[in-house]
Amino acid sequence: MDPQLFIYLDRLIEGKEQSLDETLPSNVFFKNEKDLKFSSDMKICGKAYITTDHLLVDISAKIEADMPCIICQKDVPFQLEMEKQTLTIPLEEIKNKVYDYTSLIRESLLLQLPQTKECKGGCPDRSSIEPFLVKDDENIEKHFPFAGLE
Repeated sequence: MDPQLFIYLDRLIEGKEQSLDETLPSNVFFKNEKDLKFSSDMKICGKAYITTDHLLVDISAKIEADMPCIICQKDVPFQLEMEKQTLTIPLEEIKNKVYDYTSLIRESLLLQLPQTKECKGGCPDRSSIEPFLVKDDENIEKHFPFAGLE
């Protein structure tokens, strides 16, 4: 059974906080795909606490991932990071006084994914595709169809 990340609201009464410091295997959140692989455990740091009518979650997460270089197709490692976020969830939306923040982490990290990656410092194979790249020509008149609208 996959571990799930829960915040128990009944443990947060009277100003108490729940620490969200976890290190979990990447397969809890993601499955490796052809063009996206996760190569390390995910580190989650944060805390959760209750105000009068909201659950507040201060959280950050990071994981190592690999994507193929857009030029040579070799794997390029990089760090996928969700910077510290503060989320507020109305208490009336949380059923059974338990909040599962697994999908919150997954979605926030996937939003940080770059569209493409290239070998660090520029791919050495870039020169072989240079003749096929479209060059910006200063002589071409640019078209701005909405420029005159106010």
